[in-house]
Amino acid sequence: MVDVFRTRKGDLLELLAQSGHITADEVQMVRQGLTESDEYPEQALLRRGLVSEEDIVHALVTRYSLPFITTEQYFAERAITSCMPTEFLMKYRVVPVDRFGDLIVVAVAGVVDPQVLDEVSRRTGCSVQLYVTTVSDIDRSLALLREGASRSAEGEEQEPSPDAAGILAEIEGEIEGEIEGELGEEIGQEAEELFEDLKKDLERLTPPSPKASGPDEGSA
Repeated sequence: MVDVFRTRKGDLLELLAQSGHITADEVQMVRQGLTESDEYPEQALLRRGLVSEEDIVHALVTRYSLPFITTEQYFAERAITSCMPTEFLMKYRVVPVDRFGDLIVVAVAGVVDPQVLDEVSRRTGCSVQLYVTTVSDIDRSLALLREGASRSAEGEEQEPSPDAAGILAEIEGEIEGEIEGELGEEIGQEAEELFEDLKKDLERLTPPSPKASGPDEGSA
């Protein structure tokens, strides 16, 4: 299925011009704009109001004989998306939707470089089954992926360093043993004060625990 973009070459602008949705002048105008921005053709076309999302879907489905999917009905489990960095998915605007054995379903909203899909296959160890979806569906799914990655990163940053509570308990136990043993009351008092100082230092250095959050949104 990845080979459809190799064997049936052509970009989205050409497809829409051939189907009469945009003119040759509009193709040239959009191409010029793409050299000055990091937009994809489908984004530029929609921003300029030259076509609708349905026009883009129809052009892709017709040209490449690809099925249509609404990603709102699905959302890839973390086991799938963790194989590919979120930055990669956002850069190339591809969204893993589901996995069936050694087959991974990937949604796109434009013509994708076959090498990108080869990379998806390499990272997941799966053959790629392509589906067409709308630009807004891709945007929504990528936003959810970005949000999930951000939450994961925040959780890792806030994870306490090696068991500060355990360190405190161990020190406290040693000091209490010394107080009850040979040290005597005066030295024991000094040891207690030392422990309190250490406790305050450790509490100050230990990051706060992350706030509890609800279940991940959109899990399959």
